[in-house]
Amino acid sequence: MNNIFSKKVLSFFKCFPINNTSRLFKPTLGRRTGFNTLTLKFGFNPLYVKGFFSASLLFCITSQIQRVKAEEHEGDEFIKELKEHLHEIIKEQGASSKDAAKIYYNLGFAYAAKEDFKTAIAYYEKALAIIEKEYGKESNDYASTIAAMAPIWIMTGYSKRAIEKINEAIEVKKKLYGKNHNEVAILYSNLGGAYFAIADYKNAIESLKTAQETYSIHDGESSTSVISTLINISACYDRLGDKQNAIKVLEQAQQKLKKNKYLDPEYERFIEAEIKRLSK
Repeated sequence: MNNIFSKKVLSFFKCFPINNTSRLFKPTLGRRTGFNTLTLKFGFNPLYVKGFFSASLLFCITSQIQRVKAEEHEGDEFIKELKEHLHEIIKEQGASSKDAAKIYYNLGFAYAAKEDFKTAIAYYEKALAIIEKEYGKESNDYASTIAAMAPIWIMTGYSKRAIEKINEAIEVKKKLYGKNHNEVAILYSNLGGAYFAIADYKNAIESLKTAQETYSIHDGESSTSVISTLINISACYDRLGDKQNAIKVLEQAQQKLKKNKYLDPEYERFIEAEIKRLSK
């Protein structure tokens, strides 16, 4: 059997956030702003939620092998291999085994990379059900799987389910790592995106401010994650018709931007354009 299916490679419990390598996608028509959720290097198109940008949503990668295969545009071959391996596991262990959960999770990842989000969600849901049964809702495995699924729930119109599950994951991560951990901040950022998607801007602001506070502690006051979150908070105030606070928050982001030497210049142009638009 191909060694990419070794237990070491398929151990999806070693997930990590991708939030420091993201790049800002240029704002598109009107007020529709880039919302880049799956910020991996192999270049599938960015996803969008109207008006909301984030460079800090959590997405879990199961192995370096997956990244390499995706970069080589071998997604279809990878999916075929996964399904062949799944068939063997189901024959040997059953469709609800822990190893089957790993394959379901990997298939969710692979279909997300292909932007087939409905299929991705179906496989992720299968994985989540097994993980809940085998490891429990208090496990890191359960919370990390929710974190991986959250952006796709939001993109496919299941924001209310995302809100419910993200809140569960937040409590687990807080117990495991404390409230000031980066993974907790990313989940709050996800939560803000989910509230934004259903036009609950007040709760979005509350979630994003919590994310900002944690990012400030973990990543630094002028970090990319803080600046991105401030942009999102401003967008929420804008939707509420509170242009004064929208501008104020963007000006805070603008000041922090001067201390950040690594951000794409597009950030500065975008913030300047938004302040100009809101000032009219």
